[in-house]
Amino acid sequence: MVDPTNIIAIDDVTRITSLRVEVLVVAADALRQLFERYLRSDDELSDLSVALEESVTTQQELFTETIDDQDVDAPVVRFVNLLISQAVNDRASDIHIEPGEHQLTVRYRIDGVLHEMQRADRGIQDGVISRLKIMSQIDIAECRRPHDGRLSIHHDGRGTV
Repeated sequence: MVDPTNIIAIDDVTRITSLRVEVLVVAADALRQLFERYLRSDDELSDLSVALEESVTTQQELFTETIDDQDVDAPVVRFVNLLISQAVNDRASDIHIEPGEHQLTVRYRIDGVLHEMQRADRGIQDGVISRLKIMSQIDIAECRRPHDGRLSIHHDGRGTV
């Protein structure tokens, strides 16, 4: 915290969390950066993930073969764009998208350590994977063999292999 003499804030956190609070002093700018890093797009990603789950149950997302033909307002496109922009903001070197039995887990490698950043319903998995394949110029019809590649993001937001 910026002001370690703020006993009211310490008591409030102790009462709400039922944990012992260890006070550390930090500069205001550093604290602001940490809040931006951890609170930033998580709410929007969660909202998009819920919207995607609903749209998957009512209709299947349609994808075109090229990134230029994609609707930038589509929930899947916005979800993937937010994942990537958040990874850039967090200075992640890798993004790991792990399909699971019940949910899709997104992890960022930051300073050599994988951090779980987002979980979404497994129903959006196909849309997210298709979007990433399109951005990476990988054949979206091929799903029987593993794909390995890279997606480099340029300042104009366009992806290339």
